[in-house]
Amino acid sequence: MYWVDLVNLIIATAGLSVSVLGLLMVLNNRFADDFTKRFFIIIFILLIMYSGSSLGSNVTLLYPNEPYTALSTAFVFGESFFSSLIMPVLSLFLIWTCGRRTFKHPLFISSCVLWVLYFAMLLFNLKSGLFYYFTNDNIYHRGSLYPILLVPPVLLMLLNVNGLISFRKHLSTKNKAAFTTYFIVPAICMIVQMYFYGILMIVLGSSIAALVMFAIILSDHRAMIRKQETDLLLLQIHPHFIYNTLTHIYYLCDSDPQAAQSVIGSFTTYLRKNFSALSNNDLSTFDEELEHTKAYLSVIKARYNDLINIEYDIKHKDFHLPPLTLEPIVENAVKHGVDPEFETLNIKIISEQKDKVNIVTVINDGPAYKPAEDDGIHVGLNNVKERLELMCGGTLSIEPGDDGAGAVVTIRVPEAF
Repeated sequence: MYWVDLVNLIIATAGLSVSVLGLLMVLNNRFADDFTKRFFIIIFILLIMYSGSSLGSNVTLLYPNEPYTALSTAFVFGESFFSSLIMPVLSLFLIWTCGRRTFKHPLFISSCVLWVLYFAMLLFNLKSGLFYYFTNDNIYHRGSLYPILLVPPVLLMLLNVNGLISFRKHLSTKNKAAFTTYFIVPAICMIVQMYFYGILMIVLGSSIAALVMFAIILSDHRAMIRKQETDLLLLQIHPHFIYNTLTHIYYLCDSDPQAAQSVIGSFTTYLRKNFSALSNNDLSTFDEELEHTKAYLSVIKARYNDLINIEYDIKHKDFHLPPLTLEPIVENAVKHGVDPEFETLNIKIISEQKDKVNIVTVINDGPAYKPAEDDGIHVGLNNVKERLELMCGGTLSIEPGDDGAGAVVTIRVPEAF
């Protein structure tokens, strides 16, 4: 074994280890949105196959015997196949990150065309050996047309770089840094690999670049979630609500001290849940969200008495939600539904599980829901919707209630959360 062979074995093993580590980090992460998580799962699986194929070829090439030639051919083909497949996937992720959720974008189509061309060249080489070949004694040689085989991968990389430049105004600073990292690190490794012929630096470089890219995008998601949580908290704690509640408690102290004590307890729980959400980076249990909501409703019901009727149908509780998810939905119904001049506002909270999806439904029969006003009236609900998507891959939908009255807000969270 030559020193170059030993170095390549170490590099391939390190690349495989980093890729496996990256996959485990993605699978156990709760902060990345659903599409980002799927993207990095695919990327790290491809990198595992790529570095695994590289490790396999480095091992089989140590044996100059004809039986190993077929294995070396398969492993080298796998290296080229899996490494090149990363580029179209990266193109799609770039497009989706910029908000263009489509498979028909010219960048992705062009990437697919180049990849299909490259794949066809790899298949053609298995018969012709024009780009590279193995002798009967399992020795690798580059063919006379080998430089042509490099054209599609280089064009794929340049295509994505051009896409990054074109989309730069639609990306956050951290997203730009993440994509730039994945383009620059493998490119540097490729240059080093060309200078030090035989040392497969790009295997390790690609795995490290993907891990760094995931860390940067994850930190951007964390910062976004943090800002949204702070914004939501500011939306939740309105001065008028605090003043009105304290004033109500003040009068209850004379007329009904026991009721005043009960409202103080509920109001304290409500404030504690709001402030604790500000320091909580993880998901909350549904029980915690329900306790927060009940505390809020206890305060409100003490003020409005018979103007609000609450019904609970809790069939399933063993799941998690982002903090401040359920209470803002109920508060939104109260704000726009309680009016002394109208009938009692009925609110029903349902939790259940169907087809491995946790479902929370909040139904009210207040004023008719108007989708056109969604961006104005329901700012807090939009915030909840975004945090659901980012933190647990959940969804939030709003529909008019029966006979056009009130609204039905439905939260769906995958069973894993």
